[in-house]
Amino acid sequence: NAEHDETRDHYAELARIGNLTNGNGDTGDAVSRLVRHLERLLDASDIASSAGEYGVNDQTIPVMAAEASQQWTATFNPRPVVADDFERLYHAALEGRAVGSGR
Repeated sequence: NAEHDETRDHYAELARIGNLTNGNGDTGDAVSRLVRHLERLLDASDIASSAGEYGVNDQTIPVMAAEASQQWTATFNPRPVVADDFERLYHAALEGRAVGSGR
């Protein structure tokens, strides 16, 4: 969602409020720092980093994506999302990486 201008600004503001920025005003840097901070929190929480650890596999992803695209929560996402978007997200989660981060 950080590709969406307004949402990226909100994420940057969260980073500023959390004192995660270096004060240079760079929105992209602030968002990156917020993401890194959230990744550190996830690592510290001992939450599984791969959806596979929760039973997700290549066969379950299309069904999950179709169902997710029909949920009411998909209707208020900052940018439109469809089943294909959820499939990409779930495949990334299965591989234990964030979408678009290369992680």
